[in-house]
Amino acid sequence: MASPFDVDAWLGADLGRWSLPTRLAEFLKASWTKKEWTAVDVPKDEGKATKAEQGLFADLLDDAAKAKGEVVGKADHRRLANFLCAPDEASSKDEEAKKTYVPSKQCQADMAAQGATNYRDLVFSELSLVAGRPASADELEGGVYSGPASLTVGGKLLIKSKEKTFDAELELAIAEGRTGRIDSWVTRLAGLCQDSDYPFAPIFASNLLKFLMKAKQNLKQDSLVLAYMREHRGDKVGRGFPLAYDSELADRAKAAVVDHQMPTRGDESTAMSAQLAEIASAVRTVSSKVGSFEASLQSVKTNLKALENKVASGESSKMGGRNCLICDLPGHKFEDCPDKPDGYEPPKWYKDFAERKRGGK
Repeated sequence: MASPFDVDAWLGADLGRWSLPTRLAEFLKASWTKKEWTAVDVPKDEGKATKAEQGLFADLLDDAAKAKGEVVGKADHRRLANFLCAPDEASSKDEEAKKTYVPSKQCQADMAAQGATNYRDLVFSELSLVAGRPASADELEGGVYSGPASLTVGGKLLIKSKEKTFDAELELAIAEGRTGRIDSWVTRLAGLCQDSDYPFAPIFASNLLKFLMKAKQNLKQDSLVLAYMREHRGDKVGRGFPLAYDSELADRAKAAVVDHQMPTRGDESTAMSAQLAEIASAVRTVSSKVGSFEASLQSVKTNLKALENKVASGESSKMGGRNCLICDLPGHKFEDCPDKPDGYEPPKWYKDFAERKRGGK
């Protein structure tokens, strides 16, 4: 004997973003109570409502809303249609795409180099970087390997809402000749990834932080680091962030700084050391969330320790006539810097120096 039809369970079914809004469900429940429709009217094939069935429930919705002195519009009709056809138009199609997609050899190599288990992890990396926050699984729909974030559902919403993007911030940073904007963007994103429920999020955060850190360690100057990132965005968009430093991209970045006269500043070594200390701290925090990925960070941690020792040993010579620790410009201290990121803490060598200075040592 068939189980009785549960109208509440049907109208309240959890279909993700295709679920029926509560307001519309209440209208249809009121219509059901008046016996204006029955279980016989419910689509027989789940998620495959015919045009006639969609039309019937649209009329029922209109009548129920009118009876309460309310009006439903085109958007509500679309939400109803999505509810009636959700598995067919969304979930099933997406699952089938996952099953049939075969990654190319290049895609497999990029996945292996970054600890990814699915090409969608690389789509996640691209969209999350551009948006400045961890993407949700639903937002990845439409994304492809080596494709821009604008192909995804989340990317299209970004464009429509005119939110800030990483690439726009990168161009502003290049015009200023300072990496402050990018440092803030990356470290904030890495922090948000620690609370994301997307499995690859902490690994992506670690990859991104190390990518930026290696660029700073090798290129030394803000202008070269920014040019390197621009070259990467132009050449490897949608491919994530490989752990190896790319000397070919670095050579192109150096040529771009010379050829296009990108803004440069003087001796940036001290400011770069402070920036690296901040990124190093973020890497250590994120690495605690990665689990089995922790072993691959050991070599990076060793390099960081050497860098910290080097900075600490040279602290006394660095403090005379200091420019700002953040932007490396004269005229103000880091406490008053307009580019100061939220929650900024000065590096350890500076704190030690300031403590000794207060103690008269």
